[in-house]
Amino acid sequence: MLGRRLDDSFDPVIRRNITAVTSARLVTNACYRFAPPFLAIIAKGFNASIEDIGIALAISELSGLTSPMAGRLVDRLTHRTSMLLGLVGTAIGCVIAALAPNLVVFGIGVAVLALTKQSFDLGLGAWIADHVKYEQRGRIVGLTETSWALGLLIGVSVMGVITALSSWRVAYWVGIASLVRSEEHTSELQSPCNLVCRLLLEKK
Repeated sequence: MLGRRLDDSFDPVIRRNITAVTSARLVTNACYRFAPPFLAIIAKGFNASIEDIGIALAISELSGLTSPMAGRLVDRLTHRTSMLLGLVGTAIGCVIAALAPNLVVFGIGVAVLALTKQSFDLGLGAWIADHVKYEQRGRIVGLTETSWALGLLIGVSVMGVITALSSWRVAYWVGIASLVRSEEHTSELQSPCNLVCRLLLEKK
């Protein structure tokens, strides 16, 4: 869908994959931003105070300080591999959070989610730099950045409705499933693993 807005002056790799990677980032953003608006509900599930769960989330936010190290790791790997690690790590973090029996394990889950999401975001930025000319880069970055706003407006809102109808744990599982499903709605990426497989196999 987003690829149709790009003319032939853009790299075919970008036109083929822009919708898929933006959709994937939308869902990872939604999973990342899901917990803060629902602190009270999640805390109640653990019989914990909002202050306690707030501390757990604050510790996870400190993962942002590791961005320089994550950037060095991205430089050592192919950008596709970095994106793959980010997607897998984000999913693992969500699984840990969804299955957490206590607040400590939940904190570990959201920390893993935050840490590994950096790998996807940094890898995506580097991948764009590889395939988009400087004078066109702002347009592509702008398209992918819509995933930040839509992750909250659509993703978190949907997860909130699911929380109201079921539980916050189910909302995390739906988030993971949505990440996989988002890859199936593109014309060339037809199976759940095709996005990461294509990104790994295409020439860097």
